[in-house]
Amino acid sequence: MIGFCILTIEDEKKIQEKFRTLTKNRNLNVVLGVAAESEIDRYISDDYLLERYGRRLSRGEIGCALGHKKISQKMLVLSYKTAVILEDDAIIEHNFENQIDVIGEILEKEKAPMVIVLGHSKTIKRNLWFENLKYRLLNKKTIKEITIGEKEQNFFGTVGYACNQGFMKLIADQVYLHLADDWGYWMENGVKVYHLEKPIVWEDLNTKSSTGNTVHVHHNISSLSFLKEIYVAIKNNIKRHE
Repeated sequence: MIGFCILTIEDEKKIQEKFRTLTKNRNLNVVLGVAAESEIDRYISDDYLLERYGRRLSRGEIGCALGHKKISQKMLVLSYKTAVILEDDAIIEHNFENQIDVIGEILEKEKAPMVIVLGHSKTIKRNLWFENLKYRLLNKKTIKEITIGEKEQNFFGTVGYACNQGFMKLIADQVYLHLADDWGYWMENGVKVYHLEKPIVWEDLNTKSSTGNTVHVHHNISSLSFLKEIYVAIKNNIKRHE
């Protein structure tokens, strides 16, 4: 059975109603991702975080990471073998329902900790082709018409992902906190992180970031960082052919 969980800092009942119409009769859990100030204070001056990220994390980033940890702990208490985690600004595609059960089956069969990313934060549909040019989907496999693969990409948000119990245990039990979207850390530690070829979740860019960070569209060829975007695309493609 798949557990559905929404992370929010908004009114719980409002969020419950918003997503219940999209997830039909499934069991839907809403987790209030507001960490205690004392808990956030514990990590503000954490030397491990400074060493890994080269800067002090904001209170919002720490609160977000603690919120995702809280979600995994709740899903484990409720004995879910797989879970779908969405942030409250997630926009769900029309084919979400048709694909999520297959995704759950894939995750449940995998013995190793595994995540399937349902969509990337700060990405819009018209820029998806450019993101895929920069970070191609590697080692692709298709299961029941759903194509997944790996990407050499990190820090792409947590707007929507599904995971198995093995991954939930790692998140719930982590001693050293990590950014919620530091997928690279988990890949370094044996977690299989896969991406959908066709995302089924998008971020609503009209809302405010839960971390307090500035919201701006990524992989935008018409942005002020156009040359940097092109450079990354060329560099990554040359690297793959070496």
